[in-house]
Amino acid sequence: MTRLTDVLQQYDESVDAVANSTYNFYQGNLARLFSLIDETPEFRAVVGKLEALNDFDAWYDDLTTRGRSHGLGAPQLNLPSDRDAALAMQISLFRKMAKGTIQPVLFAHQYISSNKNANENVRELSRQLFYPMTRGLRRHLVNAIPPPPKELVSFKLEKWGMGIDMKELWRRGWSLVNRRKNKK
Repeated sequence: MTRLTDVLQQYDESVDAVANSTYNFYQGNLARLFSLIDETPEFRAVVGKLEALNDFDAWYDDLTTRGRSHGLGAPQLNLPSDRDAALAMQISLFRKMAKGTIQPVLFAHQYISSNKNANENVRELSRQLFYPMTRGLRRHLVNAIPPPPKELVSFKLEKWGMGIDMKELWRRGWSLVNRRKNKK
């Protein structure tokens, strides 16, 4: 398993931790997820390129202005129509939540679900925004992982205390095939 594959597994575990959080732990688990992303140079570069696609502050100011002047119910989030720009906006939103600039419970109550139960509100936030964002981000992160080298990798199988080097076994088998071809 490569280092980036291992980090991707940690990413999946962190996503599950956030999505299954109660409102008390939501922000802390988000902070740990973004810490993991920011500590991995390849993932930080992907997220940085995405976040550069938007002006989150202008979008959020417009959203809060519409929220104050909106009548009954919550205003629509109006994410950008471009998929990458919408993903970038969602990443920026959850990053602000991770930093505590935006309170997840209040945002969820105001824009996602008007339920009085804070845990239900963050659960709906996860279901409607967080999970789709993390799936889209994961696709971008997987593309950041370089493909494995094309050369044959040597590894040993251990069975009954006897090591078999698969690369050497392949070489010997191939040379046997070549010798038989040359004899004909």
